[in-house]
Amino acid sequence: MPRPATTAAGTLGTDSRRYQFTNNVPIIDIGLRLVDVETMGLQSEPVEVKDWSKRRGTLARHGATNDEITFIRDRRAELNAMTSRQFIDFIEAKLTMHGVAKVVPDAGIIEAHCAAPDRAAACARGTRRNPGSDHDTGVGGRAAGED
Repeated sequence: MPRPATTAAGTLGTDSRRYQFTNNVPIIDIGLRLVDVETMGLQSEPVEVKDWSKRRGTLARHGATNDEITFIRDRRAELNAMTSRQFIDFIEAKLTMHGVAKVVPDAGIIEAHCAAPDRAAACARGTRRNPGSDHDTGVGGRAAGED
């Protein structure tokens, strides 16, 4: 955990001297926690932490457990310790845990979108133009016709 998820969520989701939020938006921490590191058997590495007393206070204030604080004192595990499949599964599991689901617009919205003259041909093909590319991009990001 380079900077623990709790610190990132706490830093990005709280007022500071530089920025004051005007809206009360719920922040959900989906970051890498010690239990995730242990469950996935991720490798960790030694790390030197400067100003530990200040870091410890920040971690506690942002919701790190005592075990996480102890681990972070001299170790870290990073997202890039995961395989690509582990990373995708990790993100999907965290989103599912918090009730996030795929958003599929109803048929009326799709029909209205496809009725625009500049989109009709792409909608008819079931593809969309990939900005900056000479290829139409279909499902899965492959150029149309690539199999």
